[in-house]
Amino acid sequence: MRGCLIPIGKILRPQGKKGEVRIIPYLNNLDQYKRVKEVFIIGEDCREVRYRVIGIRYQGRYIIIHLNGFNSIDKAETITGREIDVPKEWLDPLPEGHYYYSDIEGLDVYDEGGQYYGKITDIFSTGEGSNDVYIVKDKEREIFIPAIHDVIKDIDIEKKKIIIHLMEGLVD
Repeated sequence: MRGCLIPIGKILRPQGKKGEVRIIPYLNNLDQYKRVKEVFIIGEDCREVRYRVIGIRYQGRYIIIHLNGFNSIDKAETITGREIDVPKEWLDPLPEGHYYYSDIEGLDVYDEGGQYYGKITDIFSTGEGSNDVYIVKDKEREIFIPAIHDVIKDIDIEKKKIIIHLMEGLVD
């Protein structure tokens, strides 16, 4: 099922003594988390394990989640650093022009003249309400591309590529 799963957050650390974990959310619409009844976590053996959600609450910009079978700090520490996933069909459809990180990662990046810059290997957020930044790597370098309309000119998921406008100072 891994190919159909979408990461919706990353487990940062245990929260409290009862086995809850603190999650940094990947979804902008936090209401979607309230509807999540089960999640998948990839175990040490690279197999996906399904867990029932028995509690979820918000704490600032984090989500605190309690999963069935986790009742201590020690148990919660075993999944620290892992992503939590759900099947894509469980999530609300995204508005036109919006994408999940997993849709963007791995896309080839070209400028408007056809020059190839590498693949998007990672994405990070610059904060609430700000833009994301795409990390693009090739064999020799790593560049940071702001995900803003002035730079991102086209995203073609089918062709697995992004066209960028190369603003001054973006690449050496």
